[in-house]
Amino acid sequence: MGVSQDIKEGLTLLRRSALQGNLDAQVFCGQIYDNGSYCVRQDSLEALKWYRMAAKQGDSRSQIKLAVCYAHGHEMSQDLSYAYAWAIIGLSNPRINEEQKRILENITSKIEVTLTPKEYKRIHKIIMDLGTEANNSEARQKYN
Repeated sequence: MGVSQDIKEGLTLLRRSALQGNLDAQVFCGQIYDNGSYCVRQDSLEALKWYRMAAKQGDSRSQIKLAVCYAHGHEMSQDLSYAYAWAIIGLSNPRINEEQKRILENITSKIEVTLTPKEYKRIHKIIMDLGTEANNSEARQKYN
């Protein structure tokens, strides 16, 4: 017996929760679209939309995902300034683990040797524009 599964209704409720700011729901929506799970067609751009919402709220997994995607141009145009900005924000996140730190440090070390003063200014603006979450304030200090 039990309750019948209604995946469509479940996804509707999940998206609603994510749109209301539930961090875990945002990450889960990103993963569902990233992997094409639960009868949802794989859609990397839709996944990145949800990861971006979660990253702005301080989710380290989403910050790393965005840094990697921007660095390598996965499903979007490569943008090293955004990759570097998300990596710096991720590195200032107190919840990252050692493996996540290694990934982000690898991204920043490869990018920073190529950056011009103009690009550093752009990165500063990106970090300032990305929101006001706690770990972003630490990242902002790097550029003030």
